[in-house]
Amino acid sequence: MLLISGQLAAQTVEGAADPQDAPEVQAELLLLDAEIVESSTEGTALQLAAKQIESKDLSGAATTLERYLITDPESLVVRVEYAIILCRLDDLQAGRFEVAKIAENGLDQPTANRVQAECQITASDMPALKTGEGRVPMRNFRNRNIAILVSGTMITSPLTAQTVGMNSAVRNNVELQQTATGAAQKARIRQPVKMRNVVTTAAASTLQITLLDRSSLTVGPNARLTVNRFVYDPKAKSSSVGTTLVKGTLRFLSGKSARGGRNSINTPAASIGIRGTMVELAVGEDAVTIGKLQPGLVMGGKVDPQTASLIVLRGPGPKAQLGEESGIIDVTAAGKTVTITQPGMAVFVPFLGAAPSAPFQLSNGAYGGFDNMLRTTPSASAPASQQSSSQQSPSQNANSGNTATSTSTAGSGSGAGAAGAAAGTGAGIGSGAVAGILGALAAGGLVAATSTGSDDPVEVEEEDPPVSP
Repeated sequence: MLLISGQLAAQTVEGAADPQDAPEVQAELLLLDAEIVESSTEGTALQLAAKQIESKDLSGAATTLERYLITDPESLVVRVEYAIILCRLDDLQAGRFEVAKIAENGLDQPTANRVQAECQITASDMPALKTGEGRVPMRNFRNRNIAILVSGTMITSPLTAQTVGMNSAVRNNVELQQTATGAAQKARIRQPVKMRNVVTTAAASTLQITLLDRSSLTVGPNARLTVNRFVYDPKAKSSSVGTTLVKGTLRFLSGKSARGGRNSINTPAASIGIRGTMVELAVGEDAVTIGKLQPGLVMGGKVDPQTASLIVLRGPGPKAQLGEESGIIDVTAAGKTVTITQPGMAVFVPFLGAAPSAPFQLSNGAYGGFDNMLRTTPSASAPASQQSSSQQSPSQNANSGNTATSTSTAGSGSGAGAAGAAAGTGAGIGSGAVAGILGALAAGGLVAATSTGSDDPVEVEEEDPPVSP
């Protein structure tokens, strides 16, 4: 049974209802809208995430906290809980990056102990992880008993929906077209997203779309994306999602019901089959930018800045908690399929017509490129000159239906800040790897300067062929 409170049910969905949507779709949109409203403040976002964890939905909790951090990058409480959830999903590389962003702000001792245990970090590994009296207190929601609110609707038949989801977080300049040739309109929080809508983001801009099955699509800057297919059967706990990323970066997290369905993402050069997972992609110039930060990846003259595609499996990994099944992706290009089953492994397709490369471990430097485009960073660790003077607080954004205007330093699309961490691979985290992570963030102006990794970005070599399959 899907549950919602009477108070939240009174909220109206932003945007006109589509007459082609079944009543069940409208009911599900109302539930989704209530979740977005519920996660619009720090406390309620943490409570919703705690409720999702209690229902053994770590991926859903990650989506909720990612949503909040897009519009409020300054919340250290949310960020540390987000880092711990990523580590519990066995995405240690991403979790450690988030820890590095908040390390110099300091943590209280119980929270530091949780972070070190879940993300497998020791005090000697990460001396920048400050603790002690007077530090930022973090709340432990992992074992809280959050009451589930009552009354709602059950959907009992598969839905081929005209409306597929809703804008759950918007930062800066994002436009939505009803069709590829339609007029572009400014995207709004809680605005329904429909089949074949085209999403376009500007520089330093981000959009999170949450689908009816609670899968989420986080679209990075300078990107273009379309949802092509969506079939949802809540009774059978399955769904099928198909999207196309023409350019830019994308993070996809499968919803709980989507993990048994047929999900796919197409790029100009590759098709990615997704089985219950978290995956990140870069297409076009962003793929080239991030690829240059991967040691050993040859970026030869045949790399096409329009169609090149870089795909990485983020998790859940084999050590994920609460019964989260390990993610798997199948990358197909030029008639060849490469399957990835380990988080942090990636493949590169240099141009349309090329086969995928052999899988490789994504370096901390290349991961920093994705992080710079798809995630936020608190301004406490960033130069003041890079902060917006018009930044709104979460309370100003809550329930307004307007685009959030948070302008954190992440999402610039440059990827340059990742160069310092090229040496770390995410397989372990000694002091050198942590220094590399902090160096990557410092190079991008995200934290105070520290030592960087020893490997330089891979240079473009015009005469060398692409990495061999």
